Amino acid sequence: MNIKDNSNKNILHYLSMSSENLIISKILLSTFNKSYDTLLGEQDVDGRTPLHYAALSGKYIWEDIDYWTISFNPMHYMIRDKNNRTVLDLLFTSMPSLQPKFGKLDVRTHYNCDLTDLFKIPGCADIRYEILDNFENFAFQAFSNLKDTNLLHKRNIFNFMQGALKKNRFYLLFMIKVFLVICTDQLSN
Repeated sequence: MNIKDNSNKNILHYLSMSSENLIISKILLSTFNKSYDTLLGEQDVDGRTPLHYAALSGKYIWEDIDYWTISFNPMHYMIRDKNNRTVLDLLFTSMPSLQPKFGKLDVRTHYNCDLTDLFKIPGCADIRYEILDNFENFAFQAFSNLKDTNLLHKRNIFNFMQGALKKNRFYLLFMIKVFLVICTDQLSN
């Protein structure tokens, strides 16, 4: 399927910009099959891919099973738009800050899942979707796809941690810490 509008957007660009909070992977895979990865990497006239638009609103691709079956090219996260921003750059700048209530932040965990397991794969996937918001779920999916690559660098990770801290994103900060340990362990092996 190779249909684009005059701004070079394809169907996945529009799905990413839709009012739906999440995108169901089974529908995408059954509809686009082999062209999915290609469509996901296509840039519009502003240099943005569907992932850029999904990051702006915190949309993520939802799996109804306990592991990720969509495995697209992790380089899609590193594509820069005309303003030189990657998907993760847009995610961290567009996600809203969490505001403390009565001077405190609400941090929830489930009795069957400790905080470390919350960010492991498969870990506590069903609970993860209940606790994290869309932006945090998008970040989890991105870090999951990038963890086995050399695309995450200490500089990026430090910037992401700073962004999470500035926006009172405790789960995101802890998630980055968990993935940093995974990436560091892989580099040392």
